[in-house]
Amino acid sequence: MWKQRFGLDLSPIERMKLLLLKPNDWFKDIGNKPYAYHKEFPEFRIEFSKATEFWEVFSFFFTNEKSFLGNATFKYHSTTLFELEYMYCDEMRISLSVPNTEYLRLNDSENWYYYFDLNELNGKFLYFMTNGFSFLKSRSSGFPFIIFENKLQRKLFNNYVAENQKLLEDIKPGFHGEHAKKSMKQQGKDSVIDPVFIDKLLQLYEKWAAHNTRS
Repeated sequence: MWKQRFGLDLSPIERMKLLLLKPNDWFKDIGNKPYAYHKEFPEFRIEFSKATEFWEVFSFFFTNEKSFLGNATFKYHSTTLFELEYMYCDEMRISLSVPNTEYLRLNDSENWYYYFDLNELNGKFLYFMTNGFSFLKSRSSGFPFIIFENKLQRKLFNNYVAENQKLLEDIKPGFHGEHAKKSMKQQGKDSVIDPVFIDKLLQLYEKWAAHNTRS
């Protein structure tokens, strides 16, 4: 049946990756059911553990900073193919995969941001969790993550930032970054990751991506 539909002879892991890019072909009710399965190939399943409360800097970019973290196990029949973390943000109003972090050293300062790579497993899982990126934001919240097409695009952007630090410095922080920093301070939360830097970097990325991504 698989070859008839896709014309490909792939390993179960590669099949799972391909199926995650067709989220509408799955039965899933994330937050209400602890599992999901592919409608045509039900031998491919995802099992969601119970999520427990946690926080990250990105939590404060959402209207409600409460976030919850769980584990997703990807299975083919009874065989575990791989595991990834998933999370709820904005007090369980939005479900996402968990991002990677990237380090940038600029003007002798250490900076971090969050990102997804669509070629990596958590990038494909993000596509699945958000129904093809249809649900990336919650209410009036921000989206404090950069989504790259691949590793090369991330490297090109990092190089651009390093070569154009004055452009980054001149950007005025937006509401979400300022609000996140204020909320963290009020709650006594501290981190090496600066929400204001993330806000400014996201603004720079949007301008850069307008001329450096495929349409």
